[in-house]
Amino acid sequence: MKALFNSWWPLSCSWLLMSFELPLIVWLTSSFPNAELGIAAFAGLATPVAFFIEAPILSFLGASTTLSRDKQSYTIGWQQMMRWGLLLTLAHLCACIGPGFNFVYDVLLHGPSNLREDTRIALLVFTPFTWSVGYRRFNYGLLIRFKRSRGVAFGTLMRLISTATTLLVATAIGYQHTAPLGAGAMTMGVIAEAIFSRILVQKVLSRDLPNSPADGTALLDHKQFNQFYLPLAATNILAVLHQAIGSAALSRMPDSIAALALWPVVHNAVFIVRCCIIALNETIITSLAHEDKPELRQRFAGTIICISFVSFALFSLSPLSSWWLTGVAGFEDSMLQNGRLALACSILLPLLNGISVWSQAHLLHARKTRISTLANLAYVAALAGTLAFFVQAPLLPGAVCQQIGFSIGLAVQALVLWVGYRSIIQ
Repeated sequence: MKALFNSWWPLSCSWLLMSFELPLIVWLTSSFPNAELGIAAFAGLATPVAFFIEAPILSFLGASTTLSRDKQSYTIGWQQMMRWGLLLTLAHLCACIGPGFNFVYDVLLHGPSNLREDTRIALLVFTPFTWSVGYRRFNYGLLIRFKRSRGVAFGTLMRLISTATTLLVATAIGYQHTAPLGAGAMTMGVIAEAIFSRILVQKVLSRDLPNSPADGTALLDHKQFNQFYLPLAATNILAVLHQAIGSAALSRMPDSIAALALWPVVHNAVFIVRCCIIALNETIITSLAHEDKPELRQRFAGTIICISFVSFALFSLSPLSSWWLTGVAGFEDSMLQNGRLALACSILLPLLNGISVWSQAHLLHARKTRISTLANLAYVAALAGTLAFFVQAPLLPGAVCQQIGFSIGLAVQALVLWVGYRSIIQ
């Protein structure tokens, strides 16, 4: 149990520190002129597009953790990460310049006209983001595999400090444009983290990484890497797609600007609580690789999931949720009721996420990544169908509709993953 905790807590702290990034940006920019418009453009429109474009490269954390067994496997993974980083950076540039941006903003997002320029500039500032994320996630995978996950938490702390420093310096010199500043702060943070991750991984490369697999299995080649990675990348594309779908749906609902500003803050509150559960993924994969006792994994994961679920229930149904929406995010009282209702509709998300993470970790260890892709496809279909209904019949505020759709989608995903998990343990 102690080994599981030592593997889990640095990853949990890393995710937790990362989850503070958006609230920090919102809090420091809430007093800027037209802050609600800037937050809507940055967090409600530009960030979901940037996150969707980077989605395939997110898979290099799981790929590196699972496959970086020796120097050849590491080199192949490194080459693939650099190729994907270049390809996705070019795709990002196409999405924020000329006809590409017009298509994304006008056709896909259907964004409000008064947020158009702020969104475009924020997307341009986000350009180095994707490659930097892939670089640091690949390095972190190696650290996690060789039980040096504490470095991940320190790297994320470096990211948060860089983000805060960028915000404070810009504010001190009088720059008060929320959307470009938010994108710039996040980008500077992840660049700093990427550089730090390279420093951390040097010890593993020089001391721990063997020349050949320790278990005597065959060396990895590019074809085998792609067979593992591509379904996982498709899974992440589908997993991140919910933000872009949410932005597109909210832009088509009544009072869209207020909904685009409120929803990211509500979603981030859920994400903060889910951080402890998300960190279980790599912890379980590492535990499976080292053949730890199954009952210890079950007890540890179950404890984390139950604590997270109870904590979020207490938060969402107590005055703490009001403090989060007004004291941290700086929203007016008129948006408080909608925000609290959206949080209440998210109450089952930690539990559903726990089922998904537990099942997916076992599937990744068994290299059954296609089941994860199928689960995320079902998730996106359920989310899109729910939001399409609310676009046609806006019975509830936009942020509430989004969280209901998210809950339904995650329930479908958890069911598919659980069925897949049961199939490999029987």
